[in-house]
This record gives sequence, structure tokens and C-alpha cells, in this order.
Amino acid sequence: MELEKLKKLHNITCEMLGAILSGKKVLRIIGLDKVEGWSKFLSTISLETEPELWGKKENMDKGEYGYVIIEKDKLLAKIKENRDKHRDIFKKALSGWEGRVVKELQRAVKDALSGKEFRTYFSLPQPVDHTPEYDAIIEQIEWTEDKTIDLDIGKFNQLIRDDWGWKKDFLDNASSYMVKV
Repeated sequence: MELEKLKKLHNITCEMLGAILSGKKVLRIIGLDKVEGWSKFLSTISLETEPELWGKKENMDKGEYGYVIIEKDKLLAKIKENRDKHRDIFKKALSGWEGRVVKELQRAVKDALSGKEFRTYFSLPQPVDHTPEYDAIIEQIEWTEDKTIDLDIGKFNQLIRDDWGWKKDFLDNASSYMVKV
């Protein structure tokens, strides 16, 4: 099959596909092995690249190729802990934001009533609650029948280290309404 066709169909990076098709060592492609009709293709890849490592848990436990296996319950506990921390920061930031909005509105009303110039626009971005993103992942993991979950380095950083794509913006926004984040 053509490289571009595979990329389109399965949203896998060109680098990964290039490595697979050029015969470089590939331990596992998470998710692709569950796609209907691709088991023969994966068997070919596994046999041609490194059959002695393919799918062996002891090799993945060592963190080779950027993957780790984590117990489902341990992963759920960590994500819930991260969600609760996020929710606490959000609540504090929202409270601070509401206080700032009220203060700015009171100042504008006071200035308007006294005949002074007053502002009608306030640039106070409201904190965003990302709790539903945590809840969706928690629900997905709770529904799996697997006892362990395979995480690549990106998912490990997101779920274990709580390093999401929106995290910096969230903390910057929250810190503008809180004394300490």
C-alpha cells in the first residue's frame, strides 16, 4: 500500500510509517492492531521488522520505543488526582475572576454616575474549566476491560504528568485572578 494512503486512513505520522516500511525496528503501533482488516498487514510488519520483540510485555515494561504499560487502577487514580487539582485551581480562578468583574463594573457605574468617563469594555478572559476532558478520559478507561493500559510518551505526559496542550494558557489565565497557583 502507498505511504500516503496509510497516512490518510490511519492518521499515523509519516515518520512512523517511513520507519515501518523501511524495515526499521518497530515494537507496536497502538490502536492500529485493533482496526478491522489490518491484522495481516501488522503480522507482515512484525515478522519483517523485529518478530522477537513484537507484543512482548517484558520489552514494553522497560520503556523501549517510548511506551509504558500502567495498571488501569493506578492510571485512573492519577488522572482523578490531576482532575481534582485542576478543578480546585479553576474554582479559585473563577472566584477571583468574578470578583474582578464585579469590581470593574462597580467602578464603571460609579464613574458614570459621577459624570466621569467610564469603560464599557473589560478584557478579563474567563477561566476555562477542562474538567470534562479529564472526565471523558476517565470514562473511556473505566469502560475498557483491560487491566493495563499502554501509554506512549505523549499520553504519559498528558495523563500522568498532567501536561496538556492547553495547560500553560490555563495556568497563565488562572494566575491572573489568583494570588498563588
